[in-house]
Amino acid sequence: MSHYHPDRLPRKLPAIDDIFNPTSKTHMPPQRMLTRVTMHARWLDCLLTVQKADATTPHPTVRHRETARFISVSQETSGSALDIAPDGTFSTTVPNHHFTTYLQRRGGLAISAARSLVEACAADGDHIDAVGDSLANNVEHNRRHNSTLNKTYDMITAVAVGQVGKGDKEDADATAALNAGTVVDIFELEGDEMTGGDALTEIKVPSPTTKTRTGGRGSAKNGGNPESVGHLVGFGNTEEIYRRDVYGLRGRGRKRDGPFNHRTGRGWVKAREGTYHDAIHVKKSRVSLMLVEATGAISPRSLTVVGYHSRRARGARGRDSTKYGKSRASTTNYYIHHVQRISMAAAIGEAAGIHRAIMIKKQARCADMQKRARSGAA
Repeated sequence: MSHYHPDRLPRKLPAIDDIFNPTSKTHMPPQRMLTRVTMHARWLDCLLTVQKADATTPHPTVRHRETARFISVSQETSGSALDIAPDGTFSTTVPNHHFTTYLQRRGGLAISAARSLVEACAADGDHIDAVGDSLANNVEHNRRHNSTLNKTYDMITAVAVGQVGKGDKEDADATAALNAGTVVDIFELEGDEMTGGDALTEIKVPSPTTKTRTGGRGSAKNGGNPESVGHLVGFGNTEEIYRRDVYGLRGRGRKRDGPFNHRTGRGWVKAREGTYHDAIHVKKSRVSLMLVEATGAISPRSLTVVGYHSRRARGARGRDSTKYGKSRASTTNYYIHHVQRISMAAAIGEAAGIHRAIMIKKQARCADMQKRARSGAA
């Protein structure tokens, strides 16, 4: 029916006649297999609905907005925040207004907390989209990054074999010895067990629904360019761009072949240094990209980073200082625990950032109104 086939989804089911024929050797498929088929059929119906919504009422600034959102929230780890068992501790307690905004963002609904601001700005000719994309991406996006960074730091520290620290954007010289290209988000000195080198982690928490997009056509001067295809595949609007920026590009093809074409797999890609070129090729450090979309979806390559540290915790004498939840329903599995916490940090961090952006916008409007009132009185 479609080119979307999740893992363990059967490619073919036996005919009904063969199943109930007493002389047939065909067995009834397992119930879990039939359930997967039914659930995936419902998912395809939802996909068709959001595709129609993008075609009939397109978002004013974000192309394929609803489809890209739906693809992102359908990823394996996107709803992990909803799996955390509240136990009364600070790390599992989410304010009601943040949780409401998180659910509205996840469902593609208008942000209720921003309703009065959206209406007031619309009356003045200032457009703010009701679903919160401009608030999340243009005003305040540090909270989701910092929250995700802190939870990733906790994950690494729990099983570290060397000194772990965080970089400081205000003090670039502090991590210049580790990487000359950019400030390192998280470092573990001598954390690479294979080589004894340093292990560096870069945190990226982009939104899959942004105004900025790339067509992937490239140019004759710079070769191929990433293509925004988040409405077709998971992480299609984010991963290719950030892997290029962090790791750089290895040149391929010939310039006379023209820019790289994503659909044919042919063409020229210009070599490009990434921001961690010094750490990878000069310092010989291990660099990991932890890419978590604002919906809470963790990229497959980033999940391998979690798995790498999880294997440390499962070692014969592995050290695991993770503070697991206190509820009886809380997981005690290292991998699941940290996936849930990292996903939650990104998703709830975005909701908190939206509320801060609403406050900033309202304060700016109040200041502007007072200024105009004083000018009128004068």
